[in-house]
Amino acid sequence: MHLTRGSASAPSSNSFGGGYPFAFQIGLSVELPVTLALFSDALIVCTRQSASHHHHTRCLNLLFKCKRLVATDTQDLTKAPTFQVDCIQSLPEGWQQTTETISVVPPMERRLWVNAALQVTQEEPPENYVSVPSALAAATAAEAAVGAVTFLAASEVEKSAWLHAFTTATKFIPVVVNLEKKKKSFEYFGKHALDDILAHDRALQPGVQIPILVKRILHHLISNGLKEEGIFRLAADMEQIENVKKQIDEGKLLDLNLSSIDVHVLSGILKQFLRELPSSLLPDHMFKEFTAVAEEEPDKIVSQLAALIEGVPFNERVLLREVFAFLYQIACNNHVNHMTFENLSIVVAPNILKTPVLDPMEQLVVSDKVNSVVSAMLKDYTLLFKESKTADSVLDFVTFKRKLFGHERSVSAIAHVPSLGQVWSIDSSGVFYQWNAETCLYNSTFTIKDVQTRYATCMMTQASHDDEVLWVGSQTNVVIVNVATREVIKQIATPVFCMISVGDEVWCGTDNCVLVFDSKSYEKKDTLELSNVMVMCMAQTGDSVWVAGNKQRCADQEIHVYDRETHEKRHSFKAHLKKINALCVVRGSTVWSCSDDGTICIWDAASYTRLDKLVRHEGIVYNLAVLGKYVWSCGWDKKIMIWHAKSYRRVAVLQGYHTDAVSTILPIVSSVVPSSAKEDASEWHVWSAAHDTAVCVWEVNASRLNLPRYRV
Repeated sequence: MHLTRGSASAPSSNSFGGGYPFAFQIGLSVELPVTLALFSDALIVCTRQSASHHHHTRCLNLLFKCKRLVATDTQDLTKAPTFQVDCIQSLPEGWQQTTETISVVPPMERRLWVNAALQVTQEEPPENYVSVPSALAAATAAEAAVGAVTFLAASEVEKSAWLHAFTTATKFIPVVVNLEKKKKSFEYFGKHALDDILAHDRALQPGVQIPILVKRILHHLISNGLKEEGIFRLAADMEQIENVKKQIDEGKLLDLNLSSIDVHVLSGILKQFLRELPSSLLPDHMFKEFTAVAEEEPDKIVSQLAALIEGVPFNERVLLREVFAFLYQIACNNHVNHMTFENLSIVVAPNILKTPVLDPMEQLVVSDKVNSVVSAMLKDYTLLFKESKTADSVLDFVTFKRKLFGHERSVSAIAHVPSLGQVWSIDSSGVFYQWNAETCLYNSTFTIKDVQTRYATCMMTQASHDDEVLWVGSQTNVVIVNVATREVIKQIATPVFCMISVGDEVWCGTDNCVLVFDSKSYEKKDTLELSNVMVMCMAQTGDSVWVAGNKQRCADQEIHVYDRETHEKRHSFKAHLKKINALCVVRGSTVWSCSDDGTICIWDAASYTRLDKLVRHEGIVYNLAVLGKYVWSCGWDKKIMIWHAKSYRRVAVLQGYHTDAVSTILPIVSSVVPSSAKEDASEWHVWSAAHDTAVCVWEVNASRLNLPRYRV
């Protein structure tokens, strides 16, 4: 990747290490195959020419995890499977990205290029870092495999991750010299106004919209606390709360391992933080106006609240939006955690709208009004904050919408049921959950009587006669169900691992063959033999159907192409080293495949030649889905990645929402939009399911992706 100097000035020394209070050195007593220097929001990487290709691959696999990766440049990396042209995530001030790929350069030129980059980025450390060598000295020393390289980290956790990465990559135990800046204490609770807290936090993490404390707690509870019964209602251990608060006030907020803290303790800390703000989120001087809304006619409440919220100071309004977005997530899972809007309002209201001291009887009446107003704000959250982008907006067209619990086992398949306006999910125990496709809320749950649907592998809906039917494949059979009545139409006693609709036929992948059924009569029409192959995925493009899976006791896994009309095999070719899990037709001209080998391959649909190979997931890639000009992938690493369908560039990573392997992705039209709807209204959702028993929903702005808009 080639970096050129932009028109902006180079960063000043004050920007060095912004948001990274930990500095440390790794001493180099042996030849290290990679040179690194981490400065502010930039990481410049240069691999040694003498290092082996194996070292290149291993180091980059580790380094790609760092979001501050700026550039890689080496003779071999352009050929390495881990190298991606889009590896630049963020650039230092004064630099701009070009799409030109650097050609092979001699070692000396490469070293000068890296040193020049470091000089422009930051030449000297700030005064408050002790004994940190200059960037140029650090890079030169590392290039010569002597001396030390200096690193900055945002927390002890990140510092440990760097050390682990280098130990793993080099097989040498690094000598660490701590250059840690003394942590400054800061009292988050009851001492400072919200504006002052944000000023402090933005010195640590520039650009944060809400206090780091709140941001960390909310994100952790979304991942781990939504299904906790009585969340925000059950009292936590006060001794634990005080212990965590003490660590936070001592400046150890970024070091806290939230996974080791009980979710009720974290919710208690959040309530205390909100309650002890000198000015509550709903300002004291607006108390009468807010409580007066409780006496308004129901059809006027939303407009009245919206007008009042506009009068709340900006920072308070942003924090209010984020807290209510989280509380709304809790209420959407009340079928599991038993925390309804009303229950939440009772425990949260005193922390965001403080009631003045009144006589006991009047206090009771006013408290009821406060609870009523907060409950209304929670119920109408999507209307009151409709125009606001939350901190969970990943791109300008993707926003995290919902995380839904209910399943007790891994969710293995999801399907859209348009006739009912629902999305159905099924887990490995054969239990179905029905969700409203538009509101993304729980509807009901059921099992099919006297039918074995355990270990389901796939689901799809199809119009049949005047009804909509659901095909469910499992490791034991295929079940065809009328979605309106839930009555079983037919059972087929054969394991099925994948299925697709091809015209008036349904193709089902199983052991050693593909079974072709008539979609109306459900009778078998043909069997396409595939010796020793477990068929795991299929996709139709034009007049052909691509079939792939797992060929037992074979190092090379193949893709087979069939004529959709004659069912004759047209072509077979080697595609991956391990089991192929999904095929996805993109724009009609390419087919994407993903595999247990951790790669995504892109194939020309006409010539069957490979156009590119993407290696960014860590482990198995389970599924692919296309939506507009982007392709979504998910895998064992708990991540969902979004790729540009034409340039193959990765544009986003959705992580921290699922806590176990993500098994499937389903884009759907969530609702029919009235003709009067504004142009940037969104009616597309992407649903994801995982082994963590959860289903997540992502809202997609259709107009930004040129997706079809269904109007009435």
